[in-house]
Amino acid sequence: MKIFKTIRDSDIGSLAVEPNSFLERKASRAIVFDEGNKVALFHSTNKHYHKLPGGGVEEGEDFETALRRELLE
Repeated sequence: MKIFKTIRDSDIGSLAVEPNSFLERKASRAIVFDEGNKVALFHSTNKHYHKLPGGGVEEGEDFETALRRELLE
């Protein structure tokens, strides 16, 4: 497994002001295809956005282990 990119607000042209302090949350996500080569997306209904499958990396967990756990969840 390879980390392709660490994405920050400034990478996507966001005009959000950097906070004085923040907690960085590490996450591991994957591009997952089905048999028809369609890409899986997760829809967050309460915040109305889509994202790739995956999720947060827990304390003491590496990115690959976190991704496998999150994909099973």
